[in-house]
Amino acid sequence: LVTLPPTLRPLAGTVLGSLRPEPETIEILLALLRKNYSNASTRAGVLNALASMPAPSAAADLVGMVVEARGGASELVAAISRIGEPASLRAVGKLLNTELGQPARIQIEKALALPSGAAALRLVVASLASATPAGRRSVLSVLGRIGGSEHAPAVHAMLATDLDRESRREAIRALGTMGDTESGRLLVSLTRSGYG
Repeated sequence: LVTLPPTLRPLAGTVLGSLRPEPETIEILLALLRKNYSNASTRAGVLNALASMPAPSAAADLVGMVVEARGGASELVAAISRIGEPASLRAVGKLLNTELGQPARIQIEKALALPSGAAALRLVVASLASATPAGRRSVLSVLGRIGGSEHAPAVHAMLATDLDRESRREAIRALGTMGDTESGRLLVSLTRSGYG
């Protein structure tokens, strides 16, 4: 694939996408990805192939690659979220506490907001207090995007204890989507006090 002329690479991507999800095939694709990670077209073709087949075993390897990635981390996270394997989504959620770039962080937020990411989001929310400020902001952004009252207590706790101004602002934004009475009261109280 790497040695193919650019005009034939789309054809190779089509071939990769038609592979069957046998364990040997997945191992070959992962080896190809590791060996040629810096080649963007190879990386995209292999990630699309892995994400299009039921390959939960590949998701764990991809999570490990996210940590090591010097580039393309957001592509890896997108492929993991398309595979949708719960344990890998939880591992990806924990990556919010690392020094990932903004594109990868956005992909993690998208993955956690998917229905398949609900269990992972609950675990991430449970460890919110020990998260980095950037990690807390990302989780609060996801909570604001998906709304619902399930995570309202975590948002309320963040507002009561977090000293990071940007995290508090993200928590206030999330309050508006929680849909419970207490969040509404807290939002009105913050508005009246002139916070913001």
